[in-house]
Parts: sequence; structure tokens; C-alpha cells
Amino acid sequence: MKNLSIGALGFSSGLPYILIFSTLGVWLADVNIDLSLIGFFAWIVLTYSLKFLWAPLVDNLSIPLLDKFGKRKSWILLTQLFIAFCLILLSLTSPLNSIKWFAFIAFLVALFGSVQDIAIDAFRIELAEISQQGNLAASYQLGYRIAILISSSFALIFASDYGWSATYQLMALLMFIG
Repeated sequence: MKNLSIGALGFSSGLPYILIFSTLGVWLADVNIDLSLIGFFAWIVLTYSLKFLWAPLVDNLSIPLLDKFGKRKSWILLTQLFIAFCLILLSLTSPLNSIKWFAFIAFLVALFGSVQDIAIDAFRIELAEISQQGNLAASYQLGYRIAILISSSFALIFASDYGWSATYQLMALLMFIG
């Protein structure tokens, strides 16, 4: 059961990363956003590299009203809700009409995604004995890799049939797998 739970959390961790780092660039190119501006969007995922800056906050702060779930689970729940909400906002925003707002929402997805990664990693480490860590890490990676497939190739196929808005709304729903 632990492996399944951690695999699901790995899925929720991989989904926003690829949606912002890769799939979003295809969306922007599809609506003819200038390539130099698309390149600027790559800086958004720097939040994942800088997560060591806010990791102490996640380790030391409890979330009021959610702390009954435990510190790690409350951070995971909160970040997943924020990621899903921001993906919905992104789906309702046209990059052609409001590129700054679009970029800000994408930044929030990446920021909350990086915070979620911190909480999930800590949760995984605290969940089991050292002897089980390898299995849990493998389950996490399996979920993460499945999310890569879903949020890249599947998302592109889905977008070609149903559009970017519907695709990002579907991805927001899939966040709740974790």
C-alpha cells in the first residue's frame, strides 16, 4: 500500500514539472508566441532548482486547519490544491491576450510544484525504514515517469483534438491522483 501511495505522489510530482517545463512551450509555439519569449518561460522552472531556499519553511511550518493530517500531508494537500487551481486558471487564460498573467500563473504552478516535491520527499523518507527506501524511491520514480508520459505525449495528443484549455483542465483533475 505504501508503494502505491508513493507512486501516486510521484505522479502528482511529475505532472506539473513537465506541464510547465515542456508542454507549455508547445502550447505557446502553437499560438505563435515568439521563440525568445518561450525561452524566457524556461526560467520559471528554476523554482525547482531553488527549492532548498524554501525547504526550511516546509520543514518547520504547520498549515493551520490542515495540521490534523500531519505536517507533510498537509503541505502535500495544500500544494496539490494550489497546483490544480493554477492549472485551471492557466487553462482559462489566453497567452495571446495576457502573457504576463499567463507567465505569473505558470510561475505559481512551478513554485507550488517545487514545494510539493519537498513535502513528498520528506514524507517518503519519514514513511518507512531505511530498508524500504529503495522500493519507495522506485515507486515514486515509476509514478513520476508515468506522469511524464501523460503530461507530455498524451497531453499533446489530447490538445490536438480538444484544445489547450481542455488539456490543462484534464491535467488539473489528474493532480488528485496523488
